Amino acid sequence: MNTKQLKCLLVLLLNTASIYSQDVSKNKERVIVEIEDTGDMSSSIEMQVRPFMFDRFIYPRVQFKALKQQLNNGIAKWELFYPAPQVIGLNMLSTSRGYYIEPGDSIRIKRVANEVTISGRGAEKFLLLKELESLDRRLEKSEEYQSLSDPKRSPASSLDDYLSWNEFLNKKTVLTLDLIESKKNELSKVIYERIKGSILTEIEKIRLHKFHSIRRSSIVGPKNQYGLSNEDLCRIYDSTMDNTSSKWLRYERSFLFDPDYVWDMLHDEDYREKGKFFNTSEDSAILGKDPADPFISIYNKVKLKYKGIIKEALMAYTFYFAKGILHEAGFTPKVEAALADYYSQPGYAEAKKIVKDYEIAQRVKWNTRYTQEFVLTDIYGNDFSSKQLKGKIAVFDFWFTGCTGCVRMASVLKNVEEFFKGDTNIVFVSVSTDKNRAQWIKSIAQKKYTTGAGVQLNTGEKGQDHDIVKKFYIDAYPSLEVVDHDGLFIKYDKKKIDPRLDNGRKMISFLQMQLAEMKDGPYVFHQNGGIYSYAVYGSRFLRKQLHNDTASVLRVYTDEDKTFNVPLKAALQVEPAEFKRPDKLLVLSDIEGNFDALRKLLMSNKIIDKDYNWVFGEGHLVFGGDMFDRGNQVTECLWLIYSLEQKAKAAGGYVHFILGNHEIMNMQGEYAYVVDKYKTNATLIGMNLKDLYNTQSELGRWLRTKNVIEKIGDLLFVHGGISRKVNQVINNVTEINTLARPYYSEFNLLNANEKVNTIMHYSTSPFWYRTYYENKNEVGFVIDSTLEKFNVKHIITGHTIVADTISVHYNEKVINTDTKHSEGKSEALLVEGMRFYRVNSKGERILLFKDYEKTPDALSTD
Repeated sequence: MNTKQLKCLLVLLLNTASIYSQDVSKNKERVIVEIEDTGDMSSSIEMQVRPFMFDRFIYPRVQFKALKQQLNNGIAKWELFYPAPQVIGLNMLSTSRGYYIEPGDSIRIKRVANEVTISGRGAEKFLLLKELESLDRRLEKSEEYQSLSDPKRSPASSLDDYLSWNEFLNKKTVLTLDLIESKKNELSKVIYERIKGSILTEIEKIRLHKFHSIRRSSIVGPKNQYGLSNEDLCRIYDSTMDNTSSKWLRYERSFLFDPDYVWDMLHDEDYREKGKFFNTSEDSAILGKDPADPFISIYNKVKLKYKGIIKEALMAYTFYFAKGILHEAGFTPKVEAALADYYSQPGYAEAKKIVKDYEIAQRVKWNTRYTQEFVLTDIYGNDFSSKQLKGKIAVFDFWFTGCTGCVRMASVLKNVEEFFKGDTNIVFVSVSTDKNRAQWIKSIAQKKYTTGAGVQLNTGEKGQDHDIVKKFYIDAYPSLEVVDHDGLFIKYDKKKIDPRLDNGRKMISFLQMQLAEMKDGPYVFHQNGGIYSYAVYGSRFLRKQLHNDTASVLRVYTDEDKTFNVPLKAALQVEPAEFKRPDKLLVLSDIEGNFDALRKLLMSNKIIDKDYNWVFGEGHLVFGGDMFDRGNQVTECLWLIYSLEQKAKAAGGYVHFILGNHEIMNMQGEYAYVVDKYKTNATLIGMNLKDLYNTQSELGRWLRTKNVIEKIGDLLFVHGGISRKVNQVINNVTEINTLARPYYSEFNLLNANEKVNTIMHYSTSPFWYRTYYENKNEVGFVIDSTLEKFNVKHIITGHTIVADTISVHYNEKVINTDTKHSEGKSEALLVEGMRFYRVNSKGERILLFKDYEKTPDALSTD
């Protein structure tokens, strides 16, 4: 045999070996499914098949593929080739859990009358699932199950009900595991873990659901509506939730799983580690104030406790799923940092692509401000257009018949609707995705899945594929979306403001605030020899001529469903700069348009009553600057202080308004921090922002009578602080105010003298200076110099947040009053005689110090 013949023989042998290898491999992947159904008279039968993703993250799952086969004498046969397990669905196999086929299986399924028998290679897993289904039926017919007070999907009605469910689920777990373990040797590891995991997940999800119903609280206090304290819930969690099955599901499986149960349990683990399952006060936050905090905690826990594909699945799920961090928290700096960390993790490019695609879609959603137009059919068969909602707050409730969560939502949403009954500025819009019109009409009449009130709309035959579902980014039901009078989505914390948690209490407050923010003004101007007011109501405004005397009274809306009256002052005079120290004095600053915080602090500390009357007697109220910017009720806050000045003087008291940098910025035309509402409203009434507080405006004139520094006895009040330069060139507080006042409207550094530059420049100005809290080692002598120069004992500032509370610095020489009002951390400084207190929006007071002697903190409540 020559060389050429040898080469040809080798090629032939290699080809033969390759073909044989392919045949062997193909034989190993072969799956045969044969179905015999003697009672089926149709010509074909359909089997649904999809991959069983146990080794890679695909979410949501890959859809089933329909495989049709012709029936020949009632028999259909599929010869399929799969390298990995598949999930199949057949009408004659009734279990909702799905059946599995694996490479090498040869399954024969036969149905005679209503009896189904399964045989052949691989039939063991089919038979096990049927036995488990039979066990389910027996247990649900048992006396124990029938005695339970509520079905599986309903909340626990009491602690006893929860404990009864827990006992029943424990019994079911034992019987289920006995059956699965008896078949373990007949199953592959993948299928064994899948069946065990799916059954235990069903059981533990019910337990989790029941536990969640008893751990939540609609009551603020040490115990919830079930009479349980956080300590009680921790013991219940340890003895029932943190069980052997749950630990196996969370930490002992080898293959990928549906991550939702594990993720929810990791969330509960965080609560358990904190020792608290519900808030015991209005302003407390168990897992962090930032909406992203709970998600990031779980993400970090997953990185620490898991590895491989399970770690990847849970990490991806944190970002991806319908109630994950991107959906709930948006793209805050914390979220951006977590995303960057996730993408930097090695491997699993396919999962990261899924997260990236979802991230892109969510960015579009969060950047989308305006709703798109839509037309739907109402209950009377008429078209209803989004244009009909113009100028109103619209609350959209998306639901469908059969939606379990919608039942609870409807029962509490009616409380919200009832509260706003008769208010034409708010509309409740119920959007059903039922395809069957008759079913939709029936459900409205039943008032089970919807309240049956408000505007009832339906998406028709398109159901959840209708454009409105996409336009509103609905990916879970029920879903509440709130749209403002201009058609803008109103972003809110849907976990915190969920009517189901507190019977709608927080939702009512939230909507009251939205209604209040629709309104603005009145803005009062002295024009053309007359006085005119401009009040904004959503997308329209009302111009009204007022009397040219003190008979003019303005009506101002609050953050609640209330108003207060403001008589215009007959004349405005420049405020004095020095006062005697009163017996009692309340100081707060940096409200920034947060009327809710201002109202609560003043009412709870008995400065005003519920009707906005002055009740502080001869006491003094000092506002330390920055009423402007960032918030949505600046105008209302200004009018409240304006009105209280007259009321306080009548009672022998006084109201002081120290200007901050944001007052000066607005009067000078700097609007970097002004919210869009005011830009829109200025345009609406035909003005620019600077006009709103110009020298023809009543509020603008009033603000120009205010000082940037005042001395009340031995207390010096200034928004920022007193710089070394001010100490060097200025003589007293009156001089500071006299120099600053001409430049409230406009300041040009080049045209001013040294003293004016010192007062107005951001690095040395009393309303800009921050160095007290930035370079403590360098300003001690400056503070001492200030105290001596102005003959005071304490300097009281705002401007710079250094703590969540009123804080004391430099051995009580400096007191800071700037707190995080927008986050519910509102405090003020109360001075009574020689005692200095922190006070909060509940009226609680904490002693800070007494002049000339140190005392331990003491807590008391008025």
